[in-house]
Amino acid sequence: AAALAQSPGRSSVRQTYNPITGALKAAIPLLNVLDINRRHLPSKPAAYGMLARVYQSMNRHDSAALYADSCLQLYNKLLDYNSVDLSSSKPFNQYNPEVIFETSVSDETDALMTTFARGCLVDSVLYGLYHTNDLRRDAFYSLPDAGLPYFKRSYIGSAFPFSGIAVD
Repeated sequence: AAALAQSPGRSSVRQTYNPITGALKAAIPLLNVLDINRRHLPSKPAAYGMLARVYQSMNRHDSAALYADSCLQLYNKLLDYNSVDLSSSKPFNQYNPEVIFETSVSDETDALMTTFARGCLVDSVLYGLYHTNDLRRDAFYSLPDAGLPYFKRSYIGSAFPFSGIAVD
């Protein structure tokens, strides 16, 4: 009974990040370069992109830049926002050219995600940060008659937030 009452302790931040970065680095030589028809599968650019994101969260910006560069050396296509139907309620399709690893938050049972899927109001201060000529403003947000901006759709056409790796 005494053993059950003891807490196993808590890992340090370094003890948490080391296995993550180690696993990603070990995976890179085993992965293929991105197959644009199978972006839901891991790839070298996705692993490099994830390492960049992890190092950025660790405030190790030199390493983040190194891995972001490695990612972009393998895949670096950008979406031309002039080709996006800005008036559409679903301006992005599933095969957005910027996407390297496609995944989204999709737990429909979660009340927050269900609310997001129906349309999510956006702080007008955030919306106001976009210049009126910035095409992303009309691509991502809608301003209905009520005057409160809301988020249209995810970056991959889904109703749920994009959580993958992308060139941008």
